[in-house]
Amino acid sequence: MSSSSSSSSSETATNTVMQDIPNLLASTFPDSFIGPVTVSPSRILGNEEECGNGLFITDDVSAGDVLLLIRPMDDAVISIEHALHDLDFGSDFTNLAEEYDGGETVAIAGWLAKTRICDILDQAALRDDDDDDDDDDYDYDEETKEMKMKDDKSTFLSAYISALPWLPKDQDHIIWWRQEEADDIFCGNGSDRDGLDDVDDGSRAMMEEAVRIRTEVASAIPLLAKIIAPIVRSKLKMLAPAVIEELLGFGGGMGDDLDIDTDLACNLLLSSYLRGAFVILMTRSFDDSFEGIGASSSYDNASEGGGRLVPVLDMCQHTTHNPNVYHVCDIDSDCIGLFAAQDISAGEELTISYHLGLDSGVFGARFGFVPGEARSFRVLLEERSNVLFPLTLPPSSNQ
Repeated sequence: MSSSSSSSSSETATNTVMQDIPNLLASTFPDSFIGPVTVSPSRILGNEEECGNGLFITDDVSAGDVLLLIRPMDDAVISIEHALHDLDFGSDFTNLAEEYDGGETVAIAGWLAKTRICDILDQAALRDDDDDDDDDDYDYDEETKEMKMKDDKSTFLSAYISALPWLPKDQDHIIWWRQEEADDIFCGNGSDRDGLDDVDDGSRAMMEEAVRIRTEVASAIPLLAKIIAPIVRSKLKMLAPAVIEELLGFGGGMGDDLDIDTDLACNLLLSSYLRGAFVILMTRSFDDSFEGIGASSSYDNASEGGGRLVPVLDMCQHTTHNPNVYHVCDIDSDCIGLFAAQDISAGEELTISYHLGLDSGVFGARFGFVPGEARSFRVLLEERSNVLFPLTLPPSSNQ
């Protein structure tokens, strides 16, 4: 499940890291097997600029051949267990998972965002310390530096998490849209949802699904922000104002003249990365059976466990036709396998089916794109495309 791509330098850097994930997975987890597969720009719609990355076969293979084995799952696959056993907020994430419908998804999103933000701030602090060893105000001690020398497994997870599509420019989704923007796009006139009375059942289901997803994410973000904010503030206080300014995207060396508010910086980071975490889970996670998407649905339909992020496998793009690969989870051997469903020639892109039987509009609201459409979900909505808003034809008269 690859993100939409753009031509920005930031996205290019993200893609380069994702292309390294298969080799990094193999070197970190020797019991895993990476077959003749590689990550490259997707051609699923014939337009590399619109599809992000995909997973490709590099040699001819036969039906039934093993293409990928990931093990052990507990270490290589991100699941609710990472949130529940987090050293800082494991008990808080456990409470969320137990007390709320779909709480497992919320807990994983919180852990993902917390992990990414802390990595960003820790790396910035180390760079700041290297650039200014004589500045005692922002110096990390040696013990802190040693703590950042992670083991291989943590390094792999950090690399994988950093490669995910965290920002709106990486992957457009309804979760990113402002309320006024969403009203304009869905209703076409910026007014309200009264237009639901004039649409067919499929379009109504799409709009209701979009409202539900946005409402549930908006409700979850304050809960998670309250949990994570203390550690984010503490790390921000270790940074020079100019470094915080750069992290927030201000740039231009304005640090001497700009009064950096730690609380504001914390809120901006949490708002952005928590939303990004939910987008990642909605568009890339597998349910506990690994036979479909779990957390991509609204919380009341999410699988128990909140879904799992599976490196490399999540690069397979969706197809509306017969997938050329299939995946199997073997609990006894603690392994996820990817197999050829048919003979595949070198250079072909590997495809799976994200979710069968979903209406196009509901699919678009959850995944951010409509199968088989080169135009984005946003564009299809803005154009009032009959893909999402079927034309209602008058009944034909009998001659």
